[in-house]
Amino acid sequence: MASSSPPTILYCHCANADIISQDVRQAVFAGLRASPAAFEPTSDLCGLAADRDPLLKQIASGRDIRIAACHERAVRWLFTTAGTPLPNDRVKIVNMTSGSADEILTALLAGVPCGSCCPQPERPEPQAAAEGQWKPWFPVIDYDRCTGCKQCLNFCLFGVFEVSSDDKVQVANPTNCKLNCPACARVCPETAIIFPKHPSPPINGGTVDDDRAHAEATGVNLQDLLKGDVYEVLRQRDGRKTAKEIQQAMEERAKCSCASKPLETLRASMAASPPECDSDCECHEVESQADNLQPCECDCECNQTDDDARK
Repeated sequence: MASSSPPTILYCHCANADIISQDVRQAVFAGLRASPAAFEPTSDLCGLAADRDPLLKQIASGRDIRIAACHERAVRWLFTTAGTPLPNDRVKIVNMTSGSADEILTALLAGVPCGSCCPQPERPEPQAAAEGQWKPWFPVIDYDRCTGCKQCLNFCLFGVFEVSSDDKVQVANPTNCKLNCPACARVCPETAIIFPKHPSPPINGGTVDDDRAHAEATGVNLQDLLKGDVYEVLRQRDGRKTAKEIQQAMEERAKCSCASKPLETLRASMAASPPECDSDCECHEVESQADNLQPCECDCECNQTDDDARK
């Protein structure tokens, strides 16, 4: 993408996750710093999106936009989450999770007029969030795929999702999401929920197997899933791969719930879908009355379910 004017370059260091090789990140950052091109570095594009940082609006208004980050689908919907969608043209998104540093730099700096920019200021390498600070981990909705079924809204225990005035599910409280919990993405029948820091596609925004017939055949009925014996529901479902993913989602959901929710919410959620204990703790024993539930102790192993018990 050649241009007579300098490009607008955004570089995401993805400092709060390991999805991009540290060697690649450091080499690309050093290469940009040594180049004549002006660029905007950020420690975490997800954080900018969650904060609706004005920098993203500035980037999206550029005539020749180049972004070094992760998967294109994740990047585009992060900008949309921030209220500043990227244009369909004049944008090059370079995925740093694949390719060498030289390949990434070539894509970012192609056609940059040599000497056309002012000398670059010395820029320190972006750093990860300090201990105790929020590490941006939250769902991003791909509205090209979302059908508005609201399964994510019903499944999430933490108030991350809300419904907008035009009846669309939106991520209203990203900081409520529990670090490294992608459970809602696993129950989405349309693969419309992205966690950019997740290590695996399609949850991280990578390529989706867009077999619509399969998606319709394996959609999850949460009303069935969240009542009675969750694992019995899973055993009766067709589609072994999908059942496994939903089972994993239930375990992640239970673990996050146990770690951080008030007892009242724990009682309601665990009475509907109790995890299976493989330890001596009694915190998840569900008797006829939900009031018999006790909160988890910090050393409780109740969320480590027995694989054989779930088969």
